[in-house]
Amino acid sequence: MKISVLTVCWNSAATIRHTIDSFFAQDHQDKELVIVDGGSSDETLTIVRSYPQDQIQLVSEPDRGMYDALNKGLRLYTGDAVGVLNSDDCFHDHTVLTRISAELEQADIVHGDLDFVENHFSKRIIRRWRAAPRPAKGFRTGWMPAHPTFYVRRKVAETVGTFDLSLKVASDYDWMLRAVELHGFGSATTKHVLVDMMVGGASTRSLGSYIGHNFEALRSRRQWLRSGPIDYALVAKPMRKLGQFFGINGAGSAKQSRHGVRCIVASVGNIHASKVGPEVKRNYVHVSAPGGHRQFYQDLFAGLFGLDPATGRIGPRLWLDLVRARHLLFATIDDDYAGFIAVALARSLIGRRTVGLFLRPSKCFESGRLVYRLKRWTFRCLRHLPHLSLFTILPFKFNRRFAQVAHGWVHDPQMWDMHDGAALIETSQLSRAVLTAAGGRAILCFLGSVRKSKGFEFLADIVSDHPDLAKDVFVVAVGRVDPACGEDCARLISAGGMVVDRFVSDDELLSLYKTCDFAWCCYEPDYDQASGIFGRSVQLGTRPIIRKGAYLEKYAQEGAVAPVCLVYGDTRDAAANIAAAAANRSDKPGRLGEIVGGWRADFVQKIRAAL
Repeated sequence: MKISVLTVCWNSAATIRHTIDSFFAQDHQDKELVIVDGGSSDETLTIVRSYPQDQIQLVSEPDRGMYDALNKGLRLYTGDAVGVLNSDDCFHDHTVLTRISAELEQADIVHGDLDFVENHFSKRIIRRWRAAPRPAKGFRTGWMPAHPTFYVRRKVAETVGTFDLSLKVASDYDWMLRAVELHGFGSATTKHVLVDMMVGGASTRSLGSYIGHNFEALRSRRQWLRSGPIDYALVAKPMRKLGQFFGINGAGSAKQSRHGVRCIVASVGNIHASKVGPEVKRNYVHVSAPGGHRQFYQDLFAGLFGLDPATGRIGPRLWLDLVRARHLLFATIDDDYAGFIAVALARSLIGRRTVGLFLRPSKCFESGRLVYRLKRWTFRCLRHLPHLSLFTILPFKFNRRFAQVAHGWVHDPQMWDMHDGAALIETSQLSRAVLTAAGGRAILCFLGSVRKSKGFEFLADIVSDHPDLAKDVFVVAVGRVDPACGEDCARLISAGGMVVDRFVSDDELLSLYKTCDFAWCCYEPDYDQASGIFGRSVQLGTRPIIRKGAYLEKYAQEGAVAPVCLVYGDTRDAAANIAAAAANRSDKPGRLGEIVGGWRADFVQKIRAAL
């Protein structure tokens, strides 16, 4: 039996030599390699042409992606059977094609085991895919073969036809489904590792890719199997993969059956019970990216709760580390919802607690886009997930609907993190320059990145429309300026203000809080959320200027701060209120330490209990 192997490539010089070597190492002699190149500009073609060409068909031209290239390969191959070997994958050993040929003498389709490896030098296994025979209801149960191990006789390929180019990451799933379910070809399973697959393919490179693959797979089942908008396989299919990540393999450990999800949950539970090494004793606080408030949160929580920092987008390896952690706190869930949900679901299955801070819950209740409704529905469901605790950083009384998508609330750490350290703040060259330029006038600081969403255009309107305000108030903007705010900066400067367009260190910012009388926190109505600038102002005794009706105004009811409230867009009212506050700038709030200290104690108590 002649077996054709289709390999699609594009700028694959770093890996394709391993792929071709594993093809020529096969002890099955009647074979061909069909290489469909997308017009590589690196050394890929040179490498391919360095091998004997009598068993290679090569075509190199632009294509519309991997599945378009595979369709070209289906038109070119000459064998009695055909399968796919990706340009960064290898056959596991020299007997693979011999085993496939033997199975295809009795069956129309054969598939087998697969190992996901870190690379082809170390062969370090990241996870294992162990094949199982088709259950009674096939793809409806979440079962599927591993496509790189899926080989079919010519009559199958000709009957099924081409890959569906409208599917971006799951057309291989769709092709196999049509072969097995739609046309009813019989399949055989070989209990042998056929392929070593490098992690990072189109459907495995990230959790976002996994989610996209699963929804495209659902679309395929709806089209061919007439499943509903949500079916059993939508949950069962990803759940079956949990065993692969935890290294579950061998007979019976993750059986592909109608009860496959239960089998995997039980197996993962066994791992949870048996693992006692240091890798499951780590305690993590996670952020998706360093810098800004994320880094601040991570550093603060690491110290408060004895957690190790974990940083980065959640791919398979980090997912496994976080799932295995004994204690886990997401310093913010908002930057990677998919990663957070994937970790929380897995930890819930093995009985481990997950805690997350929800910075922007108000997005769940916005209208106009489908994504807001999906987000609201998702977090309403997650509220019922065992062992998960979600906290907003705004009290529920500010918006009662927050209780629909979170379990509780805490005060934003930037409201209480340093109230005991105010006396330690020193002046800086920048703060002394601002103090000198003010010449005894009240100082109003716009701190941090200068953007329209933070109300900078409104501030420029106020000083431009009411130039007399400059007699009593000196306005300074300090931080990187968004190019869109260039004209507004020019207006502020011409009205007697000052703009410092550069990165400003934390020490410089703190010195400005101690120097200025007012901190601008009057943001656009669409930017209604907690604010670190506001929190530092409260702690350090600087009066914040806020938008009337904003969430921030409600903190004034706690008694820790006496804000200046402005009607957004009304420059006359704003100028009058700022001038009146400047005339009484000696006013200081009372009970500051007691109130802010209470916020801190409440936060620590709630998070510690949840962990």
